[in-house]
Amino acid sequence: MPILRLSKKEKRKFSVFIACVIAAIASWLFFALSAFYQFTVQARIHYKNVPAFRSVHPLQPGIVNVNMEAAGWYLLLSKFKSKEHVIGVDLQEVAKRNFVTFSNQLNRINKDFKPGKVTAVSPDTLFFDFSKNTVKKVPLKLVSRLDFENQYNISGKTAINPDSVTLTGPADALRRITEWQTDSLIVKKVRKDVLSVVATKASGVLNINVFPSTATVAIPVGEFTETTLDVPLKVFNNHEYEVKLLPEKVRITFMVSLKDFRSSGRNSFTAGVDFNQWLLQKYNELPVMLRKVPAFVKVIKYEPQTVDFIIKE
Repeated sequence: MPILRLSKKEKRKFSVFIACVIAAIASWLFFALSAFYQFTVQARIHYKNVPAFRSVHPLQPGIVNVNMEAAGWYLLLSKFKSKEHVIGVDLQEVAKRNFVTFSNQLNRINKDFKPGKVTAVSPDTLFFDFSKNTVKKVPLKLVSRLDFENQYNISGKTAINPDSVTLTGPADALRRITEWQTDSLIVKKVRKDVLSVVATKASGVLNINVFPSTATVAIPVGEFTETTLDVPLKVFNNHEYEVKLLPEKVRITFMVSLKDFRSSGRNSFTAGVDFNQWLLQKYNELPVMLRKVPAFVKVIKYEPQTVDFIIKE
């Protein structure tokens, strides 16, 4: 294959040509990306300044089409970003009427919607329905994920302060709410008491407000040990027969914190069988049930889970 050999003069001319092409492309890109273009994007509506004394019900979906004017470089960058567009709507106007118009709020919208300029929104008018707010108090439920080190666990009752939140919103929406959750409390390698401030979950609903926005959480944590106890079995629901159980005791294996170890004697457990399961259902063996277990222990297993029995004449 013949090899093209260029003289120094030809190489210099070729280099100048390539530089001119690159400069021309760069100039074209600069002017193309600096020019302004009209285009349309979808945006989620974010409501601001909701009247405190009214519950606002939008009568249309929460997505609108936004006509924009922006430089070409904005269009180019937007192709590589999946950022959600959000457009703010001020609801001060609905204190006197049941609708707002985007055209009256374009100046304020454009302060937040940079670097593009919003020229119009479709639909331009948003309509609302209204009802009076009601107030409801519901329990606050802690959502947590604690990763304990070996031999450590929760050793008492979790305290959350306040233990309830006050909801404000339309009666029909509040009627279905029986509790409110916190944001997730995540702690790893736990080996001592957990004291933290957690946020109450945001409502995510235009018409429901939550107070307070935070709560204090105290979770007692202690070192646990594994132990076993032999607990005598009782016969429940027996009023006329003399019943002998085989065996007469159940061995319970459980975890207990060191500080509660002395309180976890056999008298703190109650175990037995339900004699109705023979009287009514003629069971050949009776299942063992734990009727009473201290709140501060965690049962791992108990054996046996069923027992034989003899009815004495």
